[in-house]
Amino acid sequence: MKNNAKTKISLVSILVILGVAARMMRVIHRQQIREQNRQTIQTTKKVAEFQKTLDEEETKKRNETFNKIYNESLVRTKFENWQKVDELHGLGQRAGQFYIYNFGKKEEILLENTDQAFVLPIRDKSNNVTFEAIFAHKDGQWHIMKPDGSSQLQLGAANISAESKFVIENNVLDYDQ
Repeated sequence: MKNNAKTKISLVSILVILGVAARMMRVIHRQQIREQNRQTIQTTKKVAEFQKTLDEEETKKRNETFNKIYNESLVRTKFENWQKVDELHGLGQRAGQFYIYNFGKKEEILLENTDQAFVLPIRDKSNNVTFEAIFAHKDGQWHIMKPDGSSQLQLGAANISAESKFVIENNVLDYDQ
């Protein structure tokens, strides 16, 4: 009888221990699920914030591009003839006068005593780059102009037209063939 009572007590103890262990396993499992859910929510929030940042940057870039195009179109309407030099400058002609327009400063710079002006390509052979420059016929001589309207290089009485192309080779400016 004593053995039977001990066996019953042992069985009850084992069942209680198994019940407590099962309960602990459920509690631990729920905590793991909650932690996974919390991490998933945090990750989702981070992804949403990152996507929002990307969307804002893309919107900003689109707006900047639109504004550049819009501003250039507004400036173009002020001139009879217009040639874009680069992202910051353009060359315009109005009433026989030539102007360099600075988009950054939103200002026109008059090229005084200028009867012809062109935006022409210059190919730099050593750096394998082509860029645009303003060529102005001023006071009877051709000049390559700086964006501020001053002469960067005096070319003299050269034969330059709207179709002319130039090349820099060995630090010498020459006509491009």
